[in-house]
Amino acid sequence: MINYYFANFKMNMTFEDIKNYTDSLLKIIDGNKNKVGLFVSHTVLCQTKELLKDTSILVGAQNVHYEEKGAFTGEINASMLKECDADMSLIGHSERRKYYKETNNEINKKIKILMKHNIKVVFCIGETKQDRTLGNARKVLYQQLSNGLLGIYENELENIIIAYEPVWAIGTGETASNKLIEESVCHIKEIIKDLYNNTISEKIRVIYGGSVTPQNIKTLSKIKTIHGFLIGGASLNCNNFAEIINN
Repeated sequence: MINYYFANFKMNMTFEDIKNYTDSLLKIIDGNKNKVGLFVSHTVLCQTKELLKDTSILVGAQNVHYEEKGAFTGEINASMLKECDADMSLIGHSERRKYYKETNNEINKKIKILMKHNIKVVFCIGETKQDRTLGNARKVLYQQLSNGLLGIYENELENIIIAYEPVWAIGTGETASNKLIEESVCHIKEIIKDLYNNTISEKIRVIYGGSVTPQNIKTLSKIKTIHGFLIGGASLNCNNFAEIINN
């Protein structure tokens, strides 16, 4: 099975940094059959895509606005991502939900605009520590998925990867246990079955994110129900990211 290894650089990495990074990365992961992708800042998106056009590395944006155009200073629309030939975009990351108060409705509109422009989506969902403590984790996942995918057709799900990222494990060094991840992925698939059907549920791809490191990747890789990883902090170091991919 081919897995996905996505690096989320967040607000890091100039284009010069990325050139040096990818030059080393391509040498280290040469021959690896897994899908590798980089989510870069908007300012370097076009340059990074051009740099990697003859490689198998995917290049994505970290966000997009849900409108086609308008008076939204500082934002970027799907047409602009398409002009850069972006392969994909992150949507619904917990940092966007937390710091920019993104709602499930806004996330849904972003997914729809990306589908319209044939740009793949990595759709982030996940519960907070309080949600889990209160026993509301499944309810939160259901709300995020049902509202986020509202009006999305079955065939469009082929272009959507779900990234399960428990908020309490992002950037904290605290990784969810394999058992917890397996249970959560099971819940996600049950929700997709409820929203669509069993066939779609079996086909949907789910990756895990949340303090993934070279030290825990072998343990996490034992989870058979996930299709890869979304890596934040550890991906900023080329050797660490390469070690995660190769292991």
